[in-house]
Amino acid sequence: MSFRTGFLPNAWKIADIVPIPKTVPVQKDKLRPISLLPVISKVCEKMVLTNSYSFLMSFYDDFQFAYRKNSSTVCALITIHDAILRFLDDPDICAVRVITFDMSHAFDSVSHFMLLQRFLETRSQDSTCMLFIRWLTDYLSNRRQRVRLGEVTSAFCDVTSGVPQGSILGPYLFVIFMSSYNTCYPSTKIIKYADDVTIIIPVKKFDFYDMSHVSCEIENFASWCRNHRMLINADKTKVLNVNLSNIPLPSVPSLKNVSSLKILGLIFNEKLTWSDHFDFMIAKLSRRLYVLRILRQLMCHNDLVLVYNCIIRSVMDYASPVYINPGVSCGKRLRRLCKRAYRIIHGQDDSCNLCDMLNMTVRRELLSMRLFQKAKDDTHHILHRLLPHTSNRSDRLILPTVRTTRRMQGFVFACAMRHNEKL
Repeated sequence: MSFRTGFLPNAWKIADIVPIPKTVPVQKDKLRPISLLPVISKVCEKMVLTNSYSFLMSFYDDFQFAYRKNSSTVCALITIHDAILRFLDDPDICAVRVITFDMSHAFDSVSHFMLLQRFLETRSQDSTCMLFIRWLTDYLSNRRQRVRLGEVTSAFCDVTSGVPQGSILGPYLFVIFMSSYNTCYPSTKIIKYADDVTIIIPVKKFDFYDMSHVSCEIENFASWCRNHRMLINADKTKVLNVNLSNIPLPSVPSLKNVSSLKILGLIFNEKLTWSDHFDFMIAKLSRRLYVLRILRQLMCHNDLVLVYNCIIRSVMDYASPVYINPGVSCGKRLRRLCKRAYRIIHGQDDSCNLCDMLNMTVRRELLSMRLFQKAKDDTHHILHRLLPHTSNRSDRLILPTVRTTRRMQGFVFACAMRHNEKL
């Protein structure tokens, strides 16, 4: 009835903001605001999303990886890595610039008027769209929130911008708001994950020192942010120059030029090796081994294995298809850490080489092939467009000609070769 009448009760638009500390000890400028909405309101939003999902997906662009089926941060990272490898495999391209943009309070800065205009300008004559816009207009209006800390609450204040935090529809509305941004040049690759925007700019040999391409893309994004009332966080906007030659690329002015860059939890460096990411990951996991040592005195064997899977294996598995071939030294370092974890849980045992805990290479290939097969079988999968074409006479994939070994070790090419070998 709410959707049919285009009316949402005002009692369903009230939010309590609960501040959660980011650090210990607690600092007042290091608090994460968690928005708590009425349960009945979220049930209503879930029903609207279920019935309007296909309609909302029609506003998505092909570069957005967040909040859609058959997509994830891993898919976004694979696409970024594959785009870099494809550029570097081109004989006319000698380097690649990777720029990550960060926006301050992006979800809270969305203009309600511009969001509604985005729907109107795209599907203004659609009856379904008009019905949704009527309901969405009331959904965004007359919202109020207050801060609650224990039993103490502040006075209510009006919410005049942004998508409702903690809501079901909020992330989808934000992604649709972001879909109007595009790049200047067709050669520039763009990957969006909600408010994380990454652009990949190729550098050709004959314009090695030309900065006009980069300057145009930076100004284009800055102009889009100004027009849509978004604020760029200059401190977190960074440039990574992936340059395989000995001649250094000129730095991009006004932005922070770095030798390694973390994108969605994965660290890329200027030589496109995984040593920096493995340094970070192994340091993080080494600290977590201490938890296993303490819990060994309190838990049984099966519970320790469960804790290992939760706090250690989950970190090793994350984005592992991206670095399906991490290199010999990185593989050895990870195996040594797994042996330490194995001995904490199982003790000294000669059969440890047969344990699933130590077969990280096999597990990484298993996760990679599982994702590859899913993308191959589903034409709607967001990675399907990256895969080679299938032969008309068999299930064999037709691999393109490549120049560099580095591209052969990427997810798409490596999994395609393994797929052909199994036929």
